[in-house]
Amino acid sequence: VRLRKTRLTDIERLTEIWAEAVEEKVPGEKHDLVAWADREYSMMTNEENFISHVVEENGQIVGFQNSIVVYEPDRSVMQVLALHTWVLREYRGKGYGRLLYDATHKEAVAKGAIEIVTTDEPFMRQYVEALHGEPLRPVLTYYVGRI
Repeated sequence: VRLRKTRLTDIERLTEIWAEAVEEKVPGEKHDLVAWADREYSMMTNEENFISHVVEENGQIVGFQNSIVVYEPDRSVMQVLALHTWVLREYRGKGYGRLLYDATHKEAVAKGAIEIVTTDEPFMRQYVEALHGEPLRPVLTYYVGRI
C-alpha cells in the first residue's frame, strides 16, 4: 500500500473512481464526468491550498481524497473545506480512508487550518466523528470539527 500526493496524470483514474462511487450512491443518474475532471484539473493546477492524495494497492489507485484549505473571514479561521474521500467498494475497511484523512490533516495543519468542514451527509459526518472520537457541532448546512 502506498500513499502519495495526487499528480495531474492521475485525473483519468480519479474520474473512474469518482464515477463508480457516485453511481453507487445515486444509481442511474447521469453525471458529467468531463466537467468533474476539468474542475479537478483546474483545482490541482490553480489552487495553492488544494490538497489531494491517492492510495495505491499493487500500483493501482484505489482511492483518493480532495479538499481545499480556505480562510473564513467572519470567524478568522482557516478551514479544510469539502473533504471528499472516495475509496472503491472492494478496498473499503482496510484503513485507506484513514490514511488519506491523516495525510490531508497533516498538510492542512501545516497550511494553518484549525477546522474541518464537511457536507451535511450522514456517512461523512459519521466518518469524521469516528476519526475525532467526538460529535461534530452543526454550523449552517455543514458540520465543523476541530482538528
